[in-house]
Amino acid sequence: MDPRTAPMPRIRVWCDFSPDGVAPSEISVRWTELATEAWERDTRELLSSALEDRSAESPSETAVNLEAVRGSELLVSPIPFEDYLARQDVLHSREHQSHPDRDERVDRIRSDIHVLSTYNALVTDDYLLLGLRPKTWRGGYPQFSVPGSGYMTTEDLPVGRTGPLAPELLLRETEEELGVEAQDVAVRCLGIFEELGDETDANPALFSVLTTELDRETVSRRWRGAPDADEFAELVWVPLDGRVVEQVLSRAESNGSLPVVIESQLDDAVSEYSLTPKTAMMLYLVGSNLLDVPLEDAVERVVTGK
Repeated sequence: MDPRTAPMPRIRVWCDFSPDGVAPSEISVRWTELATEAWERDTRELLSSALEDRSAESPSETAVNLEAVRGSELLVSPIPFEDYLARQDVLHSREHQSHPDRDERVDRIRSDIHVLSTYNALVTDDYLLLGLRPKTWRGGYPQFSVPGSGYMTTEDLPVGRTGPLAPELLLRETEEELGVEAQDVAVRCLGIFEELGDETDANPALFSVLTTELDRETVSRRWRGAPDADEFAELVWVPLDGRVVEQVLSRAESNGSLPVVIESQLDDAVSEYSLTPKTAMMLYLVGSNLLDVPLEDAVERVVTGK
């Protein structure tokens, strides 16, 4: 299938900084607590059972909810991970499907909750790094993602929670999962994109390309010694060659997943896994100049109304 017509998830484009991207310092954050009162008012009533299930296992950090984007300024507010994960349960858990107010809950969650992540692709010597997760958070099956990505927390924001972003604030997961530090990379932010649909998690991401002069062998060696190296079973380097990127993306199925056959060292055989929607999106963003396929031709583009 031609990647120009391959089905992709609907994408909300919060902001698009062009294929060349911008430096993190050109993006600023402004903190607001305006949404907090509304969440606190309805959370205990609307999500009481889900919160009870989540309270013992949820991380204590506070996530960053994206309220709006104005040019290169991000308006953000706090949301406890406990509340966000409870809302994910409402979106996806079978036990909430029969609740009489479920449709109202889902509409409200998808309207109000947009928990921000970083999504960082490491590139060296014209190769882009993918990592094979042993299993997904919910599905329990292997998928390819990009190492060094994860939810942003209030600890990842500038001092005072307002001001320009610094590269190191976007690279916490990169250091923890790969052992690659801010001094090793040049960061260009491509934009904030969010996949839409019934199976998604209300989770936009700031997509960035990290260019490094470290060679692939050095990156692989650092990964083996990184604190969170076990989040990936193996690393795969994808050549940034138009033919290869096209082959990867052309395996799209009608449901929007992108199965891809890549040599796997796990079973000493070729194995078939899938790309996460964000990983497919990253390949489109990084590879669009190789494929000569504009973003708007590759995805159903939904510009946010916020």
